Amino acid sequence: MRNFNLNTYAPKSMATSSFYDDQKFCHECDTYVAYLVSAEASYCTTCGSKVRLLSKQDWGMFASTLKPAKQKGGRPRKKRSTA
Repeated sequence: MRNFNLNTYAPKSMATSSFYDDQKFCHECDTYVAYLVSAEASYCTTCGSKVRLLSKQDWGMFASTLKPAKQKGGRPRKKRSTA
């Protein structure tokens, strides 16, 4: 399981990310693996199955750190009489 800190999770620039260190989660291998990218999907280099960015458990942790969407606000509509 990865520890998510939104300030350190994303690379600060594209120059700091490394092709050789980049990994996605493979459900078949049940671990983070190197992957190959095609136009439609990304595939595990070990077993060939499709990979996802995060495991379900890590996605749940990441999603819990996101701020909830703000409710639509504004002034309520004026009530008009129809008489």
